[in-house]
Amino acid sequence: FVHMTQVCVVGAGIIGLSSAVRIQESLGQSVHVTVIADQFSPDTTSDGSGGFWEPHLLNDGQAHLIRKWGGETFEYMLDLSRSPLAGKLGVNLVSGYNFTESTEVSFFILFF
Repeated sequence: FVHMTQVCVVGAGIIGLSSAVRIQESLGQSVHVTVIADQFSPDTTSDGSGGFWEPHLLNDGQAHLIRKWGGETFEYMLDLSRSPLAGKLGVNLVSGYNFTESTEVSFFILFF
């Protein structure tokens, strides 16, 4: 009898699906990953936002985790954008501006 770990990922947007894929890649045949969501592509928030990604600081106590996870996510997406599958996957770098009325320094600036 082989024990298989069961993992449930909630959400089918870019974060949910990329998390599910990374879990499956990391644990291989020893895990069964299930994705549940109220919406799937093309009706997710990620689809509506064009899949734009940037790290967000939730509170000061999580800055080290956001840097770690955000850095790993950025490197993974960067690798995908450089791969032969980039066009098919729709992963690419785009430049742009982030306008805000806030005078606080964005965590995004501190991240990179």
